[in-house]
Order: sequence, then C-alpha cells, then structure tokens
Amino acid sequence: MNTRNSISRWPLVGRSEEIKEFENSCLKKHNQGILVSGAAGVGKSRLAAEFLGMLSIKGWKTYRATASEAAAKIPLGAVAHLIPRSIDLSNPDRGFTAAIHALVARSGNRKSAILVDDMQLLDASSALFISRLLDADAVRVIGTFCTGSSLSDSVQSIVDNPNLHRLHLGELSQQQTEKVLQAALGAPVSRHTVADLFAASGGNIFYLRELVLGSLASYTLVPGEGIWELVSDKSRGTPRLAELIDSRISQAGPESKTALELLALCEPVPLADFEEAASTEEIMQLERLGIVNIASERRRSLVTLAHPLYGKVIKCRMTNLRRRSLLLEQAGRIERRGARRREDTLRIATWQLAATGTADPEMLYQAAGLARHAHDFKQVVNLLEALPENSKTVRALLLLADSLFLLGDASRAESVLAEADALAESETEKLDVTLLRTWSLFWIGRTDDALSANRAALQATSGPSERQVLRIIEGCIRSISGTPLRACEIFEELDADPSRLPKFSVWTMGTMLKSAALTLVGRTSEARQLSERAYELSLNSTELALTTHPVGHLICLAYALSEEGRIAEARQTCQDAWATLDKIQDHVSWIWLSYISARSEWLAGRPKSARRWFLECIAKSKSSGNHRALRLAMSGLSACASILGDVETARSIENELRTIGMSELRAGEDRLGEAWLLAASGKMMQAQAVLLEAAFRARKSGEVVSEALLLTDAARMGAGDVAERLGEIADHCDGPLARARVKFAEGIASNNPDELFCAAEELSDLDATLLAAEAFSAASSAWGKAGLELRAKEANRRAKAHARECEGARTPLLATTQATAHLTAREREISFLAAAGESSKNIAAHLGVSVRTVENHLQRTYIKLGVTGRKGLFAALTMYSDVELKDKGPRHQSS
Repeated sequence: MNTRNSISRWPLVGRSEEIKEFENSCLKKHNQGILVSGAAGVGKSRLAAEFLGMLSIKGWKTYRATASEAAAKIPLGAVAHLIPRSIDLSNPDRGFTAAIHALVARSGNRKSAILVDDMQLLDASSALFISRLLDADAVRVIGTFCTGSSLSDSVQSIVDNPNLHRLHLGELSQQQTEKVLQAALGAPVSRHTVADLFAASGGNIFYLRELVLGSLASYTLVPGEGIWELVSDKSRGTPRLAELIDSRISQAGPESKTALELLALCEPVPLADFEEAASTEEIMQLERLGIVNIASERRRSLVTLAHPLYGKVIKCRMTNLRRRSLLLEQAGRIERRGARRREDTLRIATWQLAATGTADPEMLYQAAGLARHAHDFKQVVNLLEALPENSKTVRALLLLADSLFLLGDASRAESVLAEADALAESETEKLDVTLLRTWSLFWIGRTDDALSANRAALQATSGPSERQVLRIIEGCIRSISGTPLRACEIFEELDADPSRLPKFSVWTMGTMLKSAALTLVGRTSEARQLSERAYELSLNSTELALTTHPVGHLICLAYALSEEGRIAEARQTCQDAWATLDKIQDHVSWIWLSYISARSEWLAGRPKSARRWFLECIAKSKSSGNHRALRLAMSGLSACASILGDVETARSIENELRTIGMSELRAGEDRLGEAWLLAASGKMMQAQAVLLEAAFRARKSGEVVSEALLLTDAARMGAGDVAERLGEIADHCDGPLARARVKFAEGIASNNPDELFCAAEELSDLDATLLAAEAFSAASSAWGKAGLELRAKEANRRAKAHARECEGARTPLLATTQATAHLTAREREISFLAAAGESSKNIAAHLGVSVRTVENHLQRTYIKLGVTGRKGLFAALTMYSDVELKDKGPRHQSS
C-alpha cells in the first residue's frame, strides 16, 4: 500500500451541505458571488477551489487572484496578472475601467468568476479593483477570509456587499472526519482512531491532514486487520504542523508563557487560578487571539486552550523541572481551597504522581475509584500501579485487575487476581475475587474453567445473598455460551429491584445478559423493556467501582430491537452507544457494540456498512485477546465479502476460520460466511446444506433467532422446506420480523406473487431492505410468468428502488429471479456452477450425475434463457459486480 506517500490533495468529503448551498446561491440573478469564512485550516481554500471548478465545468471562464503577505506589499500585487500591460494605470479610474472591459472581452460570451483566496491579505489597490469588478457586475466573486483577522477598509467594503452570499465554514464533525479519513486512506478506519484523530485535530482539516501524514511517517498509523488503526496512544504530527501552531501561540508574547504552560498541564483551570499566572490584559489578549476559551460552569469560570494541539506543542517545549514545579503549585492551590469537589482528589493525585512519581496511597486509591467511575481505565492502572507494595489491598488489586481486563490485558489481570486471592481473608473478599476471576476466564474463552470456579465458590459459600450473586454470574455465562434457555431459568431468581442484591454491579451485569438470553430465545419484547429500564437505573448509579458501563444495556437493547423487527431503531441505538463509548476504553463493550452494529446493518441489507463494523470487531478482538466474538465477526465479514462479489477475500477468511474453534454463542451463525461463499461460487445446494446444518445446531442450543436467520437465508438460496419450521419459531417469538420471514419463505417456496409482494412490503416497513428487494424481485418474476405485466413492472420498480439502498449487494435471488424463473431446481444448480466457470466434468462429479446429464440440463437451460452457450449463461446469471464479470468469466467454453 502506497498511502504513506500518496496523500497530497485530500478528497473533498463531508461538505455536501456547503456545496448544495453554493449551487442554490451562485446562479441567482442578483447574487454576485459567495464569501467563505472560517478559522485557519478548516478547508476554506479547498472548498472555494471546488466551487470555482464547478463553475468551470459549467462552461464559465474562471480566474484567480493570489493574495499573500508578500503580494500585499505591492499595489495590485494580487490582481496584476489580470490587467493587460498595455493599460495605463496612471489614472486608476480610467485604467480600471479599461481593465474590466478587457477582462469581459477575454471571457467572450461566457460568464466569468474569480477566486480571491485569503482576502484579508489583499492590498488596498487589489481590493479596490475587485470592488470595481463587482460594481460593474463583470464577474462572480468566490472569496475566502479568516475569521478573527483584521480587515482593511477596502476589504471590509467587499465583505459588506449585500449581494455576496455568506457561508461560514466550521470544523468537521466526527462523522465527517471519518468520511474524510476513509476517503484519504482508501479503507475503513477504526472507531478509536477516528475518535483520537478527531479529538486531536478538533475537526480542523489542515491539522487532521498533518496528523495523518505524521502518523503514517512514524508508522503509528497502520493498516491492520483490513482497517486503519493507531498503534500508539497518540497521533504524531509533522514538523510543519508544530511550526504553524508554535507560530500561532507565539502571537501571545513571552509574558503569557507561564499561564499557557499551566493550561497545557492542568486544563481546565479555574479563572481565579489562571489570574495568578496572567494579568487581566494578558488573559483578554489570549481570548481575543483565539488561544484560550473561558466558559462558565455552575458558579465558576474555567479556562481551557482553544485547540487540543496547542497543549501538545506547549508541553514539548517544557523541561521536566518546569513541569514538576507547575503541577505541584496547582495541586497545592486546590488543597489550600479544601479540595471540595469530587474530582479534586483525582486531579491532585494525578498531578503529584506525574510530578514526583508518587503520592499519598490513600489518595491514590480514592483517585483510582473516581477514575474507574468515569471509566478511565488507563488512569486507574497508572494510579494503582504506583501504590507501594504494603498498600496494595484486596480492593485495590481487584480494581486494578478489573481495569486491566477491560483494557484487553487479560494475562496481567489474571496475575493481579492471583495476588488478590492470596491476600483475601474474609468470605466477602474471596467472593469478590471469584466473581472477577470467573468473568475474566469466561471472556478469554475458558468457559469450562469459569463455570468450575463459580461452582467451587458456590459450594464454599453459605450466605444467601452471596449464593444468589454466584447464581447470577452462572446465568450470565450460560446466556452467551450456548445454553440461553438454562440461563433464563436461572435469571428468574434475578430480582427486579437492584437494592435487594449486595452489589449493583452484579444486578446490572445480570440484566444485560438476561436481556441477551431473552433475545436469543425469541422473547425480544421482554428483553427490550428490561434493557431500557436497566439503562435508566445504571445512568443514575452512584457505585464507584466495578460497575459495568451503562452502554452495555444499549448494546443489548440494540440486539433486542433488531430481532424484534425494529431494525432502524436498532441501528440508531448503536449510533447512540458509540457516542458514549468513544469517551471510554472498555474493550469488551467495544467488541460487542461493533458486532451488534455489524449484525444490525446486515439485517438491514447494507453489507458495506456491516463489513466496516465486522472489521472493527475483529481488530479489537485480536488486539485485546478477547476472542469470544471473533469467529462470528469473521464469518460475517466473509458473508459481506461474498455478497459484494469479493470472493477471493471471502475464501481467505474462510481458510483462516478453519483454525478457530466453533462459536458457543449464536450457534450456527458462524457458518454464514461459508454458505454465502458457496452461493457466490454457484454451489447453491451445498450452501443450502450448510445453512440447514447450522440452523439445526442453533435449534439444539435453543437460540431460535439465529435459527430463524439461517433458515431464511436457506430459503433465499432455494430451500423450499423451511417455512413450516419458521412458522413454529414465529409462534414463540415477539415482534413482526419472525412472521415476515415466514411469509417470505412461504412465498419463495410456492412462487406466489401476492404473498411475496405482501412479504416484501412488511420487510420494507421493518427496514430489512435487501430481503424486501428480493421478495419484490421474485414477485415481479412470478407475475411476469403469469402474464400480469403491469404488476410485474411495479414489483420490479420497487425491487430496484430497494436494491439501490443495499450498497451494491447482489444475491442469487435478487440478480437471477427473472432469468431463472422457468428453470427447475437442478437446472438452476447446474447453471450457477457453469456460470461460475466449472467444467461439465467437475459439475458431474460434484453432483454425482453423468456428464451427459449435465450437458442435457445445460442445453435445456440455454433454450429457456435464450442464450447460445456458456458466455451468454454467465452474463444472464452473474450475481456480482461488473468487475467480476470482466475479470473472471467462464474458464471453460465447452467440455
């Protein structure tokens, strides 16, 4: 991959609204142009150049005026190239008039526009010439200027022109930042990388670009498991970026140095503390220059740096002694005020630790508890690892192990838990160690060991509350290890009132996994209601340590919503959860939210979006050593690749999957990729067989929602005997999705267009867009065969409209329903294999028939499809992209 050296001009993405605003304004009769304002580096010049290019494509004559600090020292320095040398400018009035006439003549009959970049740097004569162009209505002006910069009177007169449309360009949002990064790097970018780069750049496109270039050059931004990731905690900028920021900060002057250093180390800083480091005049200047922000919070004012990168540059220039001095001074200020706020303990301990390498043990422990409550697990580890050996209590070690586990370091967590177990004396302490160790063992894939540890603790525990806690943990493990029905039985003991349990953290974990178990067995309405209530209670929890983040309830809620048939709500819930999870480093939640996001997109029929989240899940699973969802995500990724026509990638994934054990959770779904790859290779009967075997496995485990998904896919691939079982499942499942799947399968089996059309409309209402497209397509084919052309056309129109929303997905049913409507099941199977390039001999061996039988079936197929041979057959049955058609083609023209 040559990305490290190829990013020179970034693609313009994330500015569709601004482009639409320009298109709506630039051609209005009385509009003389547009002025784009914004902070330095937000992309004004890039956007303005895009506007000029759009007009050029429309046939306009375009010009540029080059404003710069150097040109500003020369009269007409920015526009001299637009004025013919023959024009006498000794009389500016006559000279400008002649120059304007010359410019109009040069444009001919075409409309003309001029781009004036960095208007704040125009010299007075150039600004006057631009004004005269506007007065004469000779050109449209596209101008940019930096907000906060001082404008000369001549430039101000242009800016105040009422006929110029004003557009203020702000920083990119995180969603826009992701689009820019993916377009620039040419592949998906992991969520944490997007969040880190967005936080560091503040959405400033110039800063973002320099951070990416610096990170690429230092190999801290790398293409991992098919997705770009930052492999260190911090992005690296370029020298150019550091110089630019240093230049901006230097505008404040040396007298503000101490105040800015204090902010870089300790922000946010109360205004009262900041005033000890800077005078009122200096503070006002810093705010005026846009270097600091002052905001009110409750009854106090807080000062922060205006951009996250400012602090990074300032800290780079500080010596260790200087840092130590400022940190201890600020810690002392807060202590003298009594450290009344809850976060004060955390800040003081952090600063003392950073300054001296140590702090008061009790303060370190309290600060770690506060950091854990804020789900800042890295800070918890930093604080607790600084404890002296004689101060490491069982509670401190449990807090440390819990944070290490959530950060993905299971081996270190296990080591710390062993220390805690050796120190534990009371039954309560031993129970706490067992709970955490059981959970840790389970998530790293040692389910039997986890259940054994739990069972041993249950036998050694007599207290009813403690025994109930251990039973709930057993239910949690069983809910997502292949026995959800047993888990639901155990969870009947989970009281709806969390105050009846000794630990809220156990109740909230229990409700999460009870919701998951309920969804797996089809009780999705109960699961949804439970997750909604638990989420609200968790948001108001005051328990400081060992508390699962409330985002876990949103993950379970999204799963329940998707299987209930509220797919659009599920996708939105995932987005809401990501907005929260971006701020914490909980690897377990990150893995499962990635997976549920992918699965929701898959159910919606959006394979590219699903692929992006499967990649996220795989990368995080491998980096953290938590492989509980790995096989499921890899199978999902394989299915996405197949449905998008990337068969080679799907094969590669399936080869790797052979080295990974079967999934306990969502039994059978880990073979989805295998089935879709077989379908992509034309082996429809084998694909059906895989799906039916997988569905039987899901049925044995009691995971009926997985069984329903697998049986529905079998129906999509031609299995005609699954509707009855889907009906049985629907009788025990909540929500409309299960019933819509039954109607879909029945319509496919009977080729009943009325039933198919009805199923398609129901699936469309549920946001199952790809399934709806397939059902509409099948209905169109059936009506066409019956001679009902008007109905067939309407169904075909609906099929195409839905397919356009499916991100390029091509399935056998969607692509070939019309073509294969008159084929028998055997003719269809042989046709797909032949279209995939298999010889008649190989097809015969695969199906256990003679070569002559294969040839006879092919001849009948050619006649039915109106083609003359394998080339025509391939074109008629191709399921995948145009690239596949060009690159692959049949290997054998005859046998």
